[in-house]
Amino acid sequence: MKNYMVTKGIFEGTEFNGTLSNDRIINNDTTGQSYPAENCTPIKKKQYTGRTNDLPRYWRFRETPGHGYLHIPAEAQKNVPAIFRESSYEEDCAYAIPILFNAELFTPETVKEAEQTIKDWFPAQYEKHFNVELKEGESSLKDQYYYDRVNNLGNYESFVGYGDWCYDVPEGYVYRGVKKVTMPNKEYKISSQEGEEIYVLIKNEKDAGRYFTEDQIQRYNRDEKYYTWEAFTAATGQQRYK
Repeated sequence: MKNYMVTKGIFEGTEFNGTLSNDRIINNDTTGQSYPAENCTPIKKKQYTGRTNDLPRYWRFRETPGHGYLHIPAEAQKNVPAIFRESSYEEDCAYAIPILFNAELFTPETVKEAEQTIKDWFPAQYEKHFNVELKEGESSLKDQYYYDRVNNLGNYESFVGYGDWCYDVPEGYVYRGVKKVTMPNKEYKISSQEGEEIYVLIKNEKDAGRYFTEDQIQRYNRDEKYYTWEAFTAATGQQRYK
């Protein structure tokens, strides 16, 4: 990367990769050539914001019918550690990965935002690569699928739910599948909960959130002959009875 330009003398206008040594700038692109430091000036490289219309050369977003992806050149891809590397980076979260590991190309604000995005959405990889432990409040995904579970050990976590439109669910109740919260692993994934799985009725779900105590639930196994009360009525001619 060219980081100096000669501004005086017969080599004026020359851009080169230089190193300051005493009062001279050594030209690392040649052998044995240097210039007086007062005859050179550092080249200020543009720093990008990472927005769609403000990306480094050969970086581009490609839209697909379902989503958009950031494609980066091979030179930038080499800087991305294997634990994070993908062939392309989806536009919502993963786009932050190549920005963080090519930080010299972007504004400090953009790099800071990218690092927080990675902490939020890729906490396990971030901890492993940087050999750190993200604390509570530092990663939204880790908070949700690790610290929230630690704080609710012994309670029940919901993983699926049906309203009272569903057949055999009493009016005013919600039928939910819940798992007893056990000590979570460090995968920080929604599917990593492995406690006892049961189905329950919950009366005041709005006040309970994602976790439920034993006194908030009523164990219940729904009759699965019909999916909805509407299907029950169509098949039997009867109206709902609960």
